[in-house]
Parts: sequence; structure tokens; C-alpha cells
Amino acid sequence: EGEFKPDEAVLQVDVPLARTDTERMRIITPEEKDTLTDEEIKDSLTFFHPLAILTNQTGEKRTLVEIQIVTGRTHQIRVVAADDLGHPVIGDYMYNAQRSEAKRQMLHALKLTFTHPTNGEEMTVQAPLANDFKRMLSGMTWEQILSEDADPQET
Repeated sequence: EGEFKPDEAVLQVDVPLARTDTERMRIITPEEKDTLTDEEIKDSLTFFHPLAILTNQTGEKRTLVEIQIVTGRTHQIRVVAADDLGHPVIGDYMYNAQRSEAKRQMLHALKLTFTHPTNGEEMTVQAPLANDFKRMLSGMTWEQILSEDADPQET
């Protein structure tokens, strides 16, 4: 949700995350590091690449973002987007109490690349956007294309 600033071409976010028995995953402050165990603290590295600024039917700005997670922590994208960047995922009601036009989190894994656990080969799988995601994007006005990777024709 919200509009990334034009000078934010690619954002690298490197923050420690932690979850305790009574709390959801969250970013921890330097002061909190002394109160948690090494097992509770998880490093996280995330790259956010804004692709386009859109406006929904009520005039609210949205940003289509390509995200690369390096560390793959539970809720990493959701907590970093909401709590560090101040741009929560549309439809994420755990990290954003504001209701939106989505009935689910508007996250999509377009491409996943990983090393096969037994043969060591690099594997890549791809998936097209879900229909509800396409409908949401097609119902928005594309205000500003920030990257050549953004293609309103694909929605």
C-alpha cells in the first residue's frame, strides 16, 4: 500500500527479525538484542524494486513492487514492508489493520529459484498471476511506470 518515492529505485533492507511465544514476527531494535537468544534472532535481507505507481478506484496510491528475499524468513516480506518501509502488503490484516479492496494478501511468487536438495541443480519454477490479482491491477490506473519490468498489458 502507498506510494514509494521516485528516488527509491531498489531498496535493500537488512534487519534482524524475531518472534517469541507471545508475539508475531517483528523487527527488533538494537536494544532488544540483549534480551533475546541467538536462536530467536533471525537476520533478514530483502530487496524491494518498485515497478509502477497505481491509483485504485478510491484514489489511494499503490505501488507494484518486485521483491527478492535472500534469507527467506517467516513473514519476512510482510513484516519488513509494513514495519520498516511503512508500505504494508494489500490485504495483509496481520501487519496492517487497515481494510483494503483485497480479500487476501496481494503477494505472488512469479518466479522461485532454488538449489535442488538432493542433486544440487539450480531449479526455477514460474507461475502466472492469479485471476483476482489480475482483476485488481486492471481496475487501477497506472500513474507512473518506474521500471521497464512493469507491463500493464500483462494484467
